[in-house]
Amino acid sequence: MTIQDLGNIGELVAALATVFTLAYLALQIRLNTRALDQALERGSVEDAGRWRDKVIQSQDVANLYLKGLREPESLDQTEKFRFRMLMEELFLHWHYEYKTRPHSRQGQAPFVAPVLSTPGGAQSWQRSKPLFSSEFIEHIDRAVNAKEADRAASAT
Repeated sequence: MTIQDLGNIGELVAALATVFTLAYLALQIRLNTRALDQALERGSVEDAGRWRDKVIQSQDVANLYLKGLREPESLDQTEKFRFRMLMEELFLHWHYEYKTRPHSRQGQAPFVAPVLSTPGGAQSWQRSKPLFSSEFIEHIDRAVNAKEADRAASAT
């Protein structure tokens, strides 16, 4: 066997090692991406759970939320502030969902539309829009408009 043959064998071994390394890295990237997606989903569920827990655990917060949605003009100054904070936290959760889980965007409409179709929800959303990107605003507005169109179609 000549040195040329040994060199060719070395190149073949290096090429095979490169292919195996790239395949291993591709597998690791896929596994890492899956783990990241699962972590984002878990974080989103936990975030929604914490928001719900506030409403579930505190009758005061639940009453404030319902009163703010239905009769925002009846809130006193402190209640208005607390309701605004509660709604902004909800909108920030929706925004987080929108940014981190694009595949779940269509699934937001059943949660968004009922809240924003109330007087207090609509007012809160209008007031909070400047906090968000135009893309997210359009997404939320489309969800509300689609739900209103569905409601109008089913009423006829």
